[in-house]
Amino acid sequence: MTETYEIVDDGLGIKCLKCGKTSYDLGDLYNLWCGSCKRFHEDMAAEDKPEKPEPPKPQPGRGPRRKEGWRAVCTGTGRAPSAGRGTGTRRH
Repeated sequence: MTETYEIVDDGLGIKCLKCGKTSYDLGDLYNLWCGSCKRFHEDMAAEDKPEKPEPPKPQPGRGPRRKEGWRAVCTGTGRAPSAGRGTGTRRH
């Protein structure tokens, strides 16, 4: 973050680097507040930071692509397993 304040006079005051005014109010010092700008220094520093560029938007009509392609969902024989079949016992 960009610094927007400076602690002065052995920690008894806070100087705003935006407007140049110094406050000796302990509440301003504790909350990092500029009474002249009527803003928190944390908010001022966040505004100075450059925004990240937006990621490219997907093209209409196209979904995400996969490396492996499409896979078959069902690989079975299509019959449900039943008891007694395929157990090796044969009745005549």
